[in-house]
Amino acid sequence: MARAETRVPGFNVGGKTGTADKVVNGRYSNDANFNAFLAGFPIDDPRYVVLTFIDEPKTDKGNGAALAGNTAAPMVHDIISRSAPLLGVEPKFGEDGSALLVSY
Repeated sequence: MARAETRVPGFNVGGKTGTADKVVNGRYSNDANFNAFLAGFPIDDPRYVVLTFIDEPKTDKGNGAALAGNTAAPMVHDIISRSAPLLGVEPKFGEDGSALLVSY
């Protein structure tokens, strides 16, 4: 199950985050890191891969907020939300994965 920041309604997304300290002047930096998130979708029958990178992410949310799960993963949500329809990947809803017809 993908993190809440990565979930795209109707699409099963699987992925892995990576956060690493950057090397600055030959030493690991305590202040700068590099984030990545690799995702595949739809994960039950993978057809596409999305890879996002962020070099030195900046955030005003405090300590620990500059991790890949908080920076690179939400980018995957946006990319899949916009690209899946263009790629012809149809969303699945409901218990059996089929689309639901809903009337309001």
